[in-house]
Amino acid sequence: MHPWVNPDFIPDAGNRLYIGCGIYGFPQNGIRNYYRVLEEKVFDLRGLKVLISHNYYDEATFWTIYDRGRYETVKKMVDPQNLFRDIYHKTCFESHEGADGPPS
Repeated sequence: MHPWVNPDFIPDAGNRLYIGCGIYGFPQNGIRNYYRVLEEKVFDLRGLKVLISHNYYDEATFWTIYDRGRYETVKKMVDPQNLFRDIYHKTCFESHEGADGPPS
């Protein structure tokens, strides 16, 4: 299991097989945000969405998936003056675009 994942989110991950899937450059039509739809389904299935693109999770959901305590320990070591945004605010679309973000 990846050390940045909250063990309470996937407590029995063990040596299970994982499938990686990525969608890049998928045009949005303004009616429905398919990135958000996929993210919600992955969350419902207790899957993980990697942090290489924007996330649409609210902050509470984000920290349900990722291990905030471990993250904060590392952040204090590598950014002791707290000069950089935390990983949630860096990757969350809504923190960049406002509370509503694009349509769901």
